[in-house]
Order: sequence, then structure tokens, then C-alpha cells
Amino acid sequence: MHKDLSAYYRLLMMTHRRFLIADEAWRAAQADMHAIFPAHQMPFSGTIGAPGSRMRRLHDARTDALLRLQTAHEKFTRAKARSARRRAPKYEVFLLTVQ
Repeated sequence: MHKDLSAYYRLLMMTHRRFLIADEAWRAAQADMHAIFPAHQMPFSGTIGAPGSRMRRLHDARTDALLRLQTAHEKFTRAKARSARRRAPKYEVFLLTVQ
């Protein structure tokens, strides 16, 4: 793997790990919340909490981690395409005419 490409790959793996950590924290908090408020008794099932609440912070951290993961994936894909273009063989084409 090319040095630049491996750097983008490491970035992708690091952001993926951070997303998994944020996602796990969000899911654990949801499970804790469902232990207090069963699904059929949730007062406002569509809300994620007041600004500054723990649930809101966890949701925002997960969303931020997801955006960073998507950006890292896009950068890795572009670097991979650049690397493939660099490695592509170049051919010279000669046009021969017969008189």
C-alpha cells in the first residue's frame, strides 16, 4: 500500500473506532432510558433530550463521529482512485497510414 494511501486508511480505521465507541455509548444510554421508561410508556418517543442533556450530548457525539467517518471514507476512496491512476500504465499510440 502506498504511504499516502496507508495514512488515509489509518484515518479511516481511527474514525471507525471512534464511531463505534460513540454508537455504543448512545445505545447503552438508550437501553438505560428504556429501563426507566418502557417503550410503551415513553412520554415523547421522538425526542432526544433537552439541549445540554446527557442524551443530547451522546446523540450529537455519535452524529459528529458518523460525519467524520463518512468524510474519512470519502477521502480514502479519493486517495485510492488517485493511487490507481498513478499506477495505470501509459501507452503511446501511433497512427500508421498506408498509401
